[in-house]
Amino acid sequence: EQRSLALLSGIPKVYVANEYSDSVSVINAATNRKIKDIPLARMSEDMDGMPGMAGEGDGEDHKGGKIIPHNVQVAPDGRYVYTANAGTNSLGVIDAYTDTLVAEIPVGEHPAHVVVSADGKTALVTNGGAGTVSVVDLSTRRVRATVPVGQSPHGLRISPDGREVYLANTNSNSLTVIDLASLEAVAEIPVVSKPAQVGFTPDGRYLYASNAHLGEDVQGHVSVIDTASRQVLNNIAVGKTPIQVYPTPDGRFIYVANTGSGDVSVIETATGSVIKTIASGKAAHGVVVSADGRFAYISNTDEGTVTVIDVARQQAVAKIPAAYGANGISYRAGR
Repeated sequence: EQRSLALLSGIPKVYVANEYSDSVSVINAATNRKIKDIPLARMSEDMDGMPGMAGEGDGEDHKGGKIIPHNVQVAPDGRYVYTANAGTNSLGVIDAYTDTLVAEIPVGEHPAHVVVSADGKTALVTNGGAGTVSVVDLSTRRVRATVPVGQSPHGLRISPDGREVYLANTNSNSLTVIDLASLEAVAEIPVVSKPAQVGFTPDGRYLYASNAHLGEDVQGHVSVIDTASRQVLNNIAVGKTPIQVYPTPDGRFIYVANTGSGDVSVIETATGSVIKTIASGKAAHGVVVSADGRFAYISNTDEGTVTVIDVARQQAVAKIPAAYGANGISYRAGR
């Protein structure tokens, strides 16, 4: 049975966290059609009454969502998919063979984003309400350490060499660097305003951080950081309220989803300039690039859709229905 399920899971897929619908959409990336929506309410119903449920006190309008899956991340080996559930203070575990929810792991207050180590043994979860990062042992499915960081930590990424994590502290206007060997914060880097997410170039030399300027009707910026010196080299003007950023596998381009302007800025890394702005949809938010670098996928939160961009042509080629509140997004390569 496991072998047949593994064979069925061989298609490339895109996973989308729908924070207003309490579900995860699964999209067939080969056909650009939605396969199914995975409901997340089953296990979380048993967690009612826990403190901080339904995103209480986070200052955000979740449109009636209770589980509030804000972000989603496919593990490097593609076996499991993890969701940061802001409403239930938990990390959801989805079996990528069956596309069903199989476990929930309690983490900190109002989890925002999750990343998984290259060996698949550890997940790191930003807890926006607690100002911490939960370090989760994925074999025992328990938190083994908690790292204090800045205010309202949000997006995070592990460096390509696996030694450090950079994360965006939205309300501290800074990035924190965590050493993964010691599990301690070792640096804090000031940026422009309200950073939301970060992304490394494949060689790890540079980091791009979105400055969302939340609450301001102004043009957003992406800061470029030299990871050796931990200095900001440049601030690139993009669209309004940039949220997620993602590099292409060859490092030539950075895709930036601009929630306020509903479009995508394409940054050319060689020149540090925006070479194209591509219309996406209302409240464009999440972005991921396929493993082969051919396509970028953008979640449009208020439309509940995903825009597909052809990287070679730098233009949108499809729009796929997901569900209301489409937010975090992650790609699983075909096996």
